[in-house]
Amino acid sequence: MGSLFCWGEGWLFEQTNLLNIILPLADLILTAPLSILTAYGIASKKYWGIYVGIFTAGIYSLGSILVFIMVIGNGIPYPLQLIIPPIFGLSISILYLIWVLKNFKVLIIDNNSKDIYQA
Repeated sequence: MGSLFCWGEGWLFEQTNLLNIILPLADLILTAPLSILTAYGIASKKYWGIYVGIFTAGIYSLGSILVFIMVIGNGIPYPLQLIIPPIFGLSISILYLIWVLKNFKVLIIDNNSKDIYQA
C-alpha cells in the first residue's frame, strides 16, 4: 500500500517528478507479485518457489541498499520512518537466504528429483 502513495509523498499517479516514482513503481510492479509468487511456491512446496524466493530476496536487498544510500546521501536528520522498512527488508532477505542454505540443497543439481523439499 505504501508504494501507491509514494511512501508519504502523495498519490503515485499524480506525481510530476518521475524520479520520485521509480522505487514505488518498481515495488508495485515487480516486488509485490514476486513476493506473492514466492509465498505460493513455498506454501505449495514447489521446487521453483525456493529459487523465486532467492531472486526476490535479492531484489529486497538491492532496494534496501538503495534506500540506505539515498538516506545517507541526503544526510542527517533523516526521518526514522524511511530507515525502518529497509532494515526489515534486508533482515528478512538475509534470514530467508540463511534458512534456504541451511535446510535445502539448492546448489546441487540433481536431474532425478524435482522436489527439493526432501533434502
